[in-house]
Amino acid sequence: MKWEKLILRILKIRPFDQEKPFLQYRIRKYRGANLTFSNGSVISKDDLIVELHLNNEQLLEMAANSRSDIQLAIKIVRGVEELLPKIAMMMKEKTGQEVKALYGITMIYRGTEQLGFHVVSLPKGVFSFFTCIYLRFLLSVLHVQGKKRLQKKRELLVPKIIVMPV
Repeated sequence: MKWEKLILRILKIRPFDQEKPFLQYRIRKYRGANLTFSNGSVISKDDLIVELHLNNEQLLEMAANSRSDIQLAIKIVRGVEELLPKIAMMMKEKTGQEVKALYGITMIYRGTEQLGFHVVSLPKGVFSFFTCIYLRFLLSVLHVQGKKRLQKKRELLVPKIIVMPV
């Protein structure tokens, strides 16, 4: 996926851990509608967030070595869980800026609540539409079953926002 490497460079997306580059990030300003959480914290337009990105090459490898979607999901959750201490340390030491949340848009959101993320529906609109198309395309490329996977439980293949206020 050579085009992806170019996009990562342009968007300045980098891994949390060079030795285990499964989870990548960039720091940017939040652009969506306000997100309010039960603890009273709010994420507003222009607040700094750490935007999360999975390494698709590693995700492809994990999918190829998984016997089921459940096994793949467990591997992903464990991979993220393993990196959370490094993420916390990076946010305290390296940014020097007030970061309000960890944030991502994904179709792989089941199980993220146990890591402390909130799952929020993506607002309907042009961005949501094209994000859904892109992520479904990516799933068809990365998943062992390819396009067949897109036909199963299609109603669950909807991108969601995962967010963890910090």
